[in-house]
Amino acid sequence: MLDKQKFKLLTTQELQIWLYSFLVLTLSFCPLIFNFIWGNHDWMPIIKSSNITSGLIEGRFSQYLFTSILFDGHILPVLNTLLGFLIYTLSLSLLASRFFEYKNTLTKSCLITIAIATLPYINEITYFQFIVFSQLCWPLIITISLISAKKAFYTHPLLNTFFCFVFLFLSIGGYPASANLYVVATILYILKDYINGNNLKQSFLKIIPFLVSLILSFALLYVIYNHLKTNNLMLDLYNNEVISFYKLFTKIPTIFIQSIQSLIQPQPFFSLTFKLITSIIILLFLYLLFTKKQNIANTIVKIFIVLILFIALKFSALLANENKGDYFADNDPISFMVRADFYAIPSFILFCLYYILQNSKKFTQNITLVFIVLLIFLNINSNLNYSKVQYLGFNAETKLLNRMTNRITSSKDFNPYNYYTIVQAGEIPLRLKYYTQHQNEKHGLYTLKTPYVRHWLPNEFYNFYAITEYVKPGSSINPYNMSSEMIDFLSTKISYWPSPKSTFINDNYTIIILTKDAKKLMQKQFNSLPRGLK
Repeated sequence: MLDKQKFKLLTTQELQIWLYSFLVLTLSFCPLIFNFIWGNHDWMPIIKSSNITSGLIEGRFSQYLFTSILFDGHILPVLNTLLGFLIYTLSLSLLASRFFEYKNTLTKSCLITIAIATLPYINEITYFQFIVFSQLCWPLIITISLISAKKAFYTHPLLNTFFCFVFLFLSIGGYPASANLYVVATILYILKDYINGNNLKQSFLKIIPFLVSLILSFALLYVIYNHLKTNNLMLDLYNNEVISFYKLFTKIPTIFIQSIQSLIQPQPFFSLTFKLITSIIILLFLYLLFTKKQNIANTIVKIFIVLILFIALKFSALLANENKGDYFADNDPISFMVRADFYAIPSFILFCLYYILQNSKKFTQNITLVFIVLLIFLNINSNLNYSKVQYLGFNAETKLLNRMTNRITSSKDFNPYNYYTIVQAGEIPLRLKYYTQHQNEKHGLYTLKTPYVRHWLPNEFYNFYAITEYVKPGSSINPYNMSSEMIDFLSTKISYWPSPKSTFINDNYTIIILTKDAKKLMQKQFNSLPRGLK
């Protein structure tokens, strides 16, 4: 029977593991937090967030739930980040002790949790300051969901399955990729149950509450998506379109290969050394898993579960309707998204480390502890480097934004009481100037290449740096609302930053052309208009 004591308040060891891992994680991001408090006070200042329904444009109906309940919708960078770190490290402690039910000495458990908490996969989460708190809350909500499903096999099956469904549904409603943690942890739980001596039938019965909750959650999510799309409240995006069963199954081999590739492919802030160490840990786990005395049938079952596990690491990529030529398919492939890996890979490595330390000889355990210490060192170094790049890069981008804002507001045509649509053509990310990139690194759209002033959401940032709020949502030009002066600008006078001819202002629009490529694209779009609209 399940030990009910395990579901009471935190034990002393769990509390210590939680606090130690939180402390180290916070220290590894100290330049970032220092900038929040004493640095550039304009970096995501205390602002009123969009209301609780703002995430509906992407189908994320619970995205602002916790921010709205706890902070009345305000974005408080220091508090949001620190509380997020606190909640995330708690989820890791509970995942190991309450869900996987792994126990070890305090020192070893602390080292494992610190190594997992500080993994650089958390870096990209901190880029999205407007939802960083909710992004870091979902692992805890998912962990509670997993524990509920686990209890459903032993007691109150309907009630605990319902709790599992509700918590999982809230999580994927806020960020669908959070399901990666749920699916990966579920497979690892069943694998652990099977290798501990239970037969396949018992293990299958235990997985039923997990499967029921997963199926119901996504079924209801797609119903809500269809409702939102029908009422024009949601955009059709790669991550919210229903994929056909045929395409789903044909993607499986590709996703499996990409899952393996992503474990060894260096990325910005993920050095080759880091990737090799984590890969060695995974390979050591697999070696111990398959060298246990077993019959052929057991080996086949384990191989089958492991194959599913590697596909599950990219569960959100499997469900996404990504097509060649799409913006994210070319610039930020789903199979290599750091923020999606944040929900899958840490839990997998956490399981691997505990398994190795409990199922290997002393020599292997000592080697693994060396890898853990080295991993912590690499993690902290990577996080500090990331914090430095973000700190310097954001300050540089902020200065550029201030210059653009001053250009606009000092123009003779600018009216501070007017409400403008800003069309920003092009972007100038400056973080790359402060990062030493290696030739074999790929991807990193949001860790390095996407500026804080994104061309498709200019109103979020321009309003923060002006005397009055003068930018309205939306960033497109209505061809039927073009003045003769605008037509003249787009056809003959257009240039790019910092030329004086890179900006145009009238009563409705403020246009800024930032790069040479953006100038060409703007002219191409203008020239493609019917003759009568020019």
